[in-house]
Amino acid sequence: MDELKQKRVEKLAEEGFAKLREGEFEEALAISDELQVARYSAAFDIGAQAYVGLCKLDEAVDLLQKGLMHAPQAWPNWQLLGNILSDLNKFEQANNAYESALKCNDVWDESIYLNQAILSNRTNKYAEAINILKKIESDELHLHKIETNISAFIGLNMLDDAAALANQTLSIEEYPEEDEEVIGRIAAQLGKVYLTQGKSNKEVKEFALHSLSYSSCNGMLLALIRDIDNKYSDNANYYRVLIHCIVPATSPDYEDVKGYYCNYDVIAETTDELLKFICEFENDVVQDGTFIIDEIEILEENSKDPHGVYYRSGRAFYEE
Repeated sequence: MDELKQKRVEKLAEEGFAKLREGEFEEALAISDELQVARYSAAFDIGAQAYVGLCKLDEAVDLLQKGLMHAPQAWPNWQLLGNILSDLNKFEQANNAYESALKCNDVWDESIYLNQAILSNRTNKYAEAINILKKIESDELHLHKIETNISAFIGLNMLDDAAALANQTLSIEEYPEEDEEVIGRIAAQLGKVYLTQGKSNKEVKEFALHSLSYSSCNGMLLALIRDIDNKYSDNANYYRVLIHCIVPATSPDYEDVKGYYCNYDVIAETTDELLKFICEFENDVVQDGTFIIDEIEILEENSKDPHGVYYRSGRAFYEE
């Protein structure tokens, strides 16, 4: 491949990964097709991740296996294949993919070890997971190592150890933005431990709501809150809502911001119940300020899923 063509496909691959980050999976698949024609190995990584985003895991597996026939030394593709097979509960095949990754040249072995430890947790081999994690020293994987260690402790019913490790991790006041999601998951793990240890639903719910400050739309924290509420019905609707909160002039924040907008996806039986759920999440403002539903639509009627919040965006503030 000449230099000009190489630069072009590298730029196209960067665009493909950007489409994945933006959730534009169909566009990423189209780029994957172009890169396959150019015989560029990242085509299969991009395409497989796009299929995963579209919940087409079998197609992702087929594409990765095709790519690995052409580029058997592409260890990231072996790792991704193992991860997807693990999600499909094909645990033995997943482990074989990880072992193949470890045989590749220039492999980041600690990344593979992390995924092997996660696989061990999924197959209830918790002590094995802890031993595998001891091989990992990378700062980049530190929080993921902690998260996986906590899962192993919980599996071994070592709840005090799990809580101590989680609390130690959460005691650090600030984390970079790229770590917020895993920190939120660690907080959710701690919340589950608290429930098992006998803390009240009210205490754990307050903890979970506070922990959303780490990650405003953390799926595990939102699920924990819904599980605590534990409310179902046959006639609830799935709503998408845009709210507008006006910060009161008496608030110490008023000098910097006058209000903000925020999006929610909520399953609720009535709009009153919907407002109740949202108010819990916006409690730091709605006690004194004005809270308005700016837009609302029903995405699904008669939802059987648990009531509560399923998505919450960040706050879009305005100053004037």
